[in-house]
Amino acid sequence: MKRLILSLIVVATISAGAHAQNYSFAVPEMELHVTVNPDASVRMKYMIKFYCNPGADAVDIVDIGLPDYNYDFSNMSASLNGEQLLTIRKSEYLTSMPAVEVPIVPAIEPGSTGVFEFECTMPDRVYQDTTNKANASLRITPTWFDSSCLTGDTQLSIVIYMPEDIADEDILWQLDEPFTHKMQLADHKAVAWYYDATRVDRQHLVGVSFPKAGLDRVVTMSNWTLFMRWWKHAGTVRFWVGLITLALFSIFFFRMTAGTGFCLYFILLIGLAIAWGSSPELQLLFIPFFILVWIIARNVRLKAKRSYLPAIASIPGGEIKRGLAAPEVAVMMEEPLGRVLTFTIFGMLKKRLIVQTDEDPLTVAVVEGYDVPRRDRRRLARERGTTIRGFEQDFIEVIIADPGVPVRKLKFDKAMKALVKNTAKRLAGFDL
Repeated sequence: MKRLILSLIVVATISAGAHAQNYSFAVPEMELHVTVNPDASVRMKYMIKFYCNPGADAVDIVDIGLPDYNYDFSNMSASLNGEQLLTIRKSEYLTSMPAVEVPIVPAIEPGSTGVFEFECTMPDRVYQDTTNKANASLRITPTWFDSSCLTGDTQLSIVIYMPEDIADEDILWQLDEPFTHKMQLADHKAVAWYYDATRVDRQHLVGVSFPKAGLDRVVTMSNWTLFMRWWKHAGTVRFWVGLITLALFSIFFFRMTAGTGFCLYFILLIGLAIAWGSSPELQLLFIPFFILVWIIARNVRLKAKRSYLPAIASIPGGEIKRGLAAPEVAVMMEEPLGRVLTFTIFGMLKKRLIVQTDEDPLTVAVVEGYDVPRRDRRRLARERGTTIRGFEQDFIEVIIADPGVPVRKLKFDKAMKALVKNTAKRLAGFDL
């Protein structure tokens, strides 16, 4: 059975197209009339004039896509050339989306014209305007067809009938698509968009905002629902977010596996790409899950990370090492190296080996007289009633080499490494 797919959609339009192999048609005229009801439902009346091109298959059934599955056959009707069509049923072709089908009897033969009409009421189509709490909002687009089957241009009209007692100036257009007409009818107003010659192989999405005072209710959506609706349709944003996420996942995977597991990596990569492409929700859910796993894995690695103090041969129950300076004790306890540096700087300040020259950022300078060779420095310290430990000599020389540089910017790497190695050497043989 040859079919013409006709999609009648509000907000999320299902693209229409013919799927008979020899199907070819023109659409000289198309009208979509939408009446806003007080209960937030809309009554939709669709008129489309088909011309079946000579040599093509006859049009004997029409599939109509709907906004959602919340439809009722009892409020639907269809006709062809004014003659009622008695059968409206669930579409056997559009099984993955809400749709109904209407058999055309008699069919529109090649070289003939037929006017198809369809009416239905869809609940919960009028939403709270997110830009103005006093307004309601409605967005709609008529169907479009497969460009490979469609020939010629179309005179397209979209008309939305407003609730009663709405002032003309309170009706606002949306989506950068201004009205072409505003009309005053018997007891209410209507707005219209008219396209003299357009190709109906694409959507023509229009929107209107108006006071909700005349409505009994509107459909409200949470911020999360609005975000999810945007996320599902933001294909470009989802692509770039997915690309960045995959790059971070690659870094995470190879850090965790130490650069191994290429086969597993590519399997996971392909699986994630397929899952994200088929489900925007899964892609969004993966991001916080991935962040959580990264944090947990990082904490586990930090706890399991090898200590910076090298292995020390000690004798259990033997003598305890005495005479360690505070920085050496901190090294033995494997305190963070930043804390070890703090102990070292504080100890040298207390012994007047260095002085503080600035508080923020902390800057120190060697006390006058200590900018001499190591042996002379030790002798001068004894004369001044203090001592200089071996590891302190390395720190003093770093400070002398870069005068006026804040402590946090000084290169203490070699001095710290020497402190750790010297501490390990002093602890050898003692009971840790």
